[in-house]
This record gives sequence, structure tokens and C-alpha cells, in this order.
Amino acid sequence: MTQTCQPISILTGGLFTMSVQVFVSIMRTAYSYFTLLKNIQ
Repeated sequence: MTQTCQPISILTGGLFTMSVQVFVSIMRTAYSYFTLLKNIQ
């Protein structure tokens, strides 16, 4: 039960931790670029 109080973080490349908000932002941006490139073709 005490582990649910800790914020979720992702270890990136073994170098630093990345918050979930940053990860979601990166994924949204990558998906936007992907759909843009797919629609251009």
C-alpha cells in the first residue's frame, strides 16, 4: 500500500528518470509526426 504513494517514474537508458507526464508528451509528439508523415505520402 505504501508503494502507491510513490510517483511513477521510468528509467531512461539507465541514465536518468523520466516522469510519466514527459513520457506521454514525447509519445504524443512522436505520434503527431508519424501521422503527419503518413498523410503526406
